[in-house]
Amino acid sequence: LVSLTNPHSLHMTDATNGYMVIGGVMYAVTLPTYSQVVFLILSNDDPVSWLVVGESLYYSNGTDSGRIEAGVRYPWALQTPAEPTTSQIGGDLFQGGHQVAVAYRNAVTGEVGGVSPSSNPSVTTPTGGLRVNLPVAVPGATHIDIYISTVNGAIPMLVATVPVGTTLYDIINYGTGREANQRFEAPLPAGTQLFMFNGCLCSIKGSDVFEGIPYRPGYYLPIEGRIPFPAAVSNAIPAQNGVYVVADQTYWIPGTHITSSKDVMQDVLPYGGVKGTAFSYGDNDKVRYGWFGKHGVVLADARGEVRATMYDNIDLTPPAVGKSTVFSDRGYLRVVSCGWCLNLENNAATRYEGFDFTATSGEYGTASDGVYALSASGKLSAAVNLGKE
Repeated sequence: LVSLTNPHSLHMTDATNGYMVIGGVMYAVTLPTYSQVVFLILSNDDPVSWLVVGESLYYSNGTDSGRIEAGVRYPWALQTPAEPTTSQIGGDLFQGGHQVAVAYRNAVTGEVGGVSPSSNPSVTTPTGGLRVNLPVAVPGATHIDIYISTVNGAIPMLVATVPVGTTLYDIINYGTGREANQRFEAPLPAGTQLFMFNGCLCSIKGSDVFEGIPYRPGYYLPIEGRIPFPAAVSNAIPAQNGVYVVADQTYWIPGTHITSSKDVMQDVLPYGGVKGTAFSYGDNDKVRYGWFGKHGVVLADARGEVRATMYDNIDLTPPAVGKSTVFSDRGYLRVVSCGWCLNLENNAATRYEGFDFTATSGEYGTASDGVYALSASGKLSAAVNLGKE
């Protein structure tokens, strides 16, 4: 459709509009009549992982991350401020110890970020107040929430909300608002693959899998939301009853949350797979899962059972990275991955030459020389090989 130099990470939001990356710049694009508008300057030109969650489109390339809502970009989580510093002033607080904390807020979206660690200032006179040094403005935040506990109290309560850019706030009375969240929440680390599992936005980066807080996408608990693996994780595939993790070998983590189920992790294949090749598909009213492993396409179910479908028939050398695309047309259900096409109904394999797309979305794909349509008419050359003998 159009000649470009190394476009990648295409994601179509509808039949004609989407986003794509070229040379470390994310563009808003239209197809098939091509146009582009700069949307975001990224830190690098690494592939972007996309994930739709409700009305939000989340993205990450392992360094940059964020979410897009109605064409507007936000950080996928507000930063968690550091512990605030205070000094004593006059006021009506009682003598004794207090807890003071702050958090960022976005008044447009209603989002409240993680609450900072509490400082523990004391009022040393019979009555007094506390002057709080507020954190600087950060992307996505419009306001700062300020919390204080009762004297010698355990739970800080909301006392005020002020616009970002305000440098000081004087607490002279106790708060009557909501309680501060007592969990230490932080933004989920940016990852090379995003996935959703039981309401948790998750990411993989290097040899780590990070699990977010249920139904609070973009946030996680640093003290418990990470699982390390012996080698870099190439794919994480969420299934109905657990998650497959492909690293030095392939693991199955059963249960409703991966961090709480890591102690019952099972080895299901003695080898890893090709980065970026996770996929899912519907088969006989069931959802099934797959990826491209060391010996070809691997198919899996929702219970931790896997099949290396090409292992006995074909010798191959897998690439370092790849892309899987599921097609369903003309009565055939198939996946194309790493130059191979597997019929998902009879496990017959076909080798595809020239199907070297770096990304596919909707009716389009990106390759090293431009953007292509995935559907077309014409004749193809074909040959038959008997595989292993």
